[in-house]
Amino acid sequence: MISIEPRKILEVPTSLLKSDDTLNPTKVEEAFHKNITKKEYVDKNNLYKQSDVQQKLKAIYYNKCAYCELEFLERDMHIDHYRPKKSQNLSKCDGNYAYYWLAYSFSNLIPLCPSCNRYKSNCFDINASNRILFDAKKQDLESLHFVTQDYNKYEQPKLIHPEYDNDFEKYISYDRVGKMMVMIHANHNEADKDMIYRLRYSIKTCGLNKRRDLVKLRLLFVNDFIELLNASVLLFKTTSQKEDLQYFKSAIDFFKRHAKKDSEFLLLKRFLIHPKKIILLLRDKDTKVQRVIQKAILEYARDLLEEYKILQS
Repeated sequence: MISIEPRKILEVPTSLLKSDDTLNPTKVEEAFHKNITKKEYVDKNNLYKQSDVQQKLKAIYYNKCAYCELEFLERDMHIDHYRPKKSQNLSKCDGNYAYYWLAYSFSNLIPLCPSCNRYKSNCFDINASNRILFDAKKQDLESLHFVTQDYNKYEQPKLIHPEYDNDFEKYISYDRVGKMMVMIHANHNEADKDMIYRLRYSIKTCGLNKRRDLVKLRLLFVNDFIELLNASVLLFKTTSQKEDLQYFKSAIDFFKRHAKKDSEFLLLKRFLIHPKKIILLLRDKDTKVQRVIQKAILEYARDLLEEYKILQS
């Protein structure tokens, strides 16, 4: 789960647009009006799954799952509805409300891996007392493409949306076994606490700490990077008499090769490269060694730190 720049109006896939000719509606228009008439989702062809929609979502999310950040290279991509198009009676969450009119709303479509899609299911709990109702007089197919942000302000959903929730990354950290952690601290205000509760809900709902294969993959990168740093520390302590940053360059270069925007687990990697956080995972607690590693990160990974805005935190 990582913050994504919100999609733009010009990015709406052609297959989701209505026709300029009112006498010749598109297939999506016809399906939309059938849903409205029936007051439920009845599109057996699932027209929101067309190839141009898939390609747009892959581009926006760098070919990764919106929540767990697994790449779609060897996995199926499921197009999921942030707000569910159908209702479902679920014991773990509230899935009893169907937003059938948002089935083709572009901002309501997110790319998920099969596991996140299965865990999330039709869960959509909100903090507000009331849910939004469809108003046929004010809302049509075209106007619904970018309502998610306005809907969120009204309904206050518990599930994080990677595009429309800002600044949530700073609350997430990782433990030594690759699990995500979201902790409340004494200096957190009510807005902080609300975001933390929502993050916990999202992590639990999508099974981001329950799926052993997922946690194992995150841990694998953590171990590879930390072991490289630990080997560099050993070499540094046995051969160097001064603060030579070069000993840590190869480990940092390895990290940079695996920390591009389309890389898996980018949020984890942003956590790892933070000069103040990385030392918490190191085997060696020598303050001199820790200081040199921090300097090496600032020297060799400054471009990443600036891109991730880590130097501001």
